[in-house]
Amino acid sequence: MGKKVLVSGATGAMGQYLVPHLAKLGYEITGLTIDDTVSTLPNVCYLKKDAYDADGMQAFLQQEKFDGIVDFMIYNTAQNPRFLPMMLDHTDHYIYLSSYRVYSSNELPIRENSPQWLDCAE
Repeated sequence: MGKKVLVSGATGAMGQYLVPHLAKLGYEITGLTIDDTVSTLPNVCYLKKDAYDADGMQAFLQQEKFDGIVDFMIYNTAQNPRFLPMMLDHTDHYIYLSSYRVYSSNELPIRENSPQWLDCAE
């Protein structure tokens, strides 16, 4: 049996490519999606679930144990303090994907220490 991975945003722009790739590598995938999606892959199960429902996610994560979580959700600054620790508490490996849009500067190249929008708002 492969390792269990939770992918939030599993049918979104990036998740739709990651899920079959991980499945091909032998992982057991639980994909959270807002769509009614049926998997054609034996080791992929899609669940229609609102990943922004913090209480619902907390209850779901307490029922399941995942070896890893790949999180494609976009959390605002009010959601971050609740969602990120919750995810970290329920897995040993948490991957949160972001984008260059968190950076406030248009200068290139963007570096890890470039100013972020959150820095500008504080």
